[in-house]
Amino acid sequence: MHSAQTLPGMVPFLPLIYVAWADGELTADELGAFRAAIHRQPGIDAPSLAALDRWLDPALPLSAAELEDLLGRIHRHRDTYLRAGAGVGVREVADALGRSYGEVVRELLGAVAPEEP
Repeated sequence: MHSAQTLPGMVPFLPLIYVAWADGELTADELGAFRAAIHRQPGIDAPSLAALDRWLDPALPLSAAELEDLLGRIHRHRDTYLRAGAGVGVREVADALGRSYGEVVRELLGAVAPEEP
């Protein structure tokens, strides 16, 4: 079971975590690169980082029910993802997945995300 609580430091990364698992095409090495990119992000608090690490453990992939729960969390934070400048601080993490943050938000929310600088 993954984090029952959505900590503020986790929120920017939730869409990226969802697509990482939902695509089902990432190897353990690619997940490791994704995790490393998250660890390089400045200002992320230790509890959020620990929760994100658990969600990105290649030995414990998210189940269908956990993916559904994660998508619900993303929709509850919809306004955060649609705000101007959303995703600016997580570009390196999105790049590790080979996707743009705006592309991921549009895919998951069916909405137009703000343009990325």
